[in-house]
Amino acid sequence: MLNDINRFFEMIKKENIELYNESGLQHELALYLRYEKNYDVKLEYPVSRLFPDNYADLVKRELDILIKIEDKYHVIELKMPKNQNAGTPNAMYNIIKDVKFLEQLSQRDNFSDCYSIIVTSNTAFWNNNNNNLIYTLFGTNDVTIESIQTEQLPPFLQRRGGIELDRQYKASWNNYSDWRYYIMKIERNS
Repeated sequence: MLNDINRFFEMIKKENIELYNESGLQHELALYLRYEKNYDVKLEYPVSRLFPDNYADLVKRELDILIKIEDKYHVIELKMPKNQNAGTPNAMYNIIKDVKFLEQLSQRDNFSDCYSIIVTSNTAFWNNNNNNLIYTLFGTNDVTIESIQTEQLPPFLQRRGGIELDRQYKASWNNYSDWRYYIMKIERNS
């Protein structure tokens, strides 16, 4: 799956496909996976359809992209934060929450690869002078997503609470036009 995702980004660079918002990215990637790779692809798929009696513990209720290949499910969670404003720490928090969701799914039967993909033109993600931990996770060239405690969050996010992850995840920023993106694989704990 990782090779397919990388080929998608190579294709959009080569064909100069405009990325303008998260929904557009979601649809472009889904179309590529469905028509170029012949995968069974679903968008915004409710977890209740996969786990009718056992989903209360999951931190989210819908999968951005669900791919079924043979008897295995693959999941992609996307974020495409754009504006450089007070929404940046909130977007970062939601990215960490997506990683938690992918961790939860990766522990379930029939789930294989899970990916968090971030595409952004918001330079605050990789070029900032803020010492708040949530900013430092996204680094200059590399991203390290790990647990974050309530007291490490900016005051306005503390009411949402910390997020405990099973492990630390790393990825590198890649360039695309005036955007940057990373692809982070979330794997099952042994």
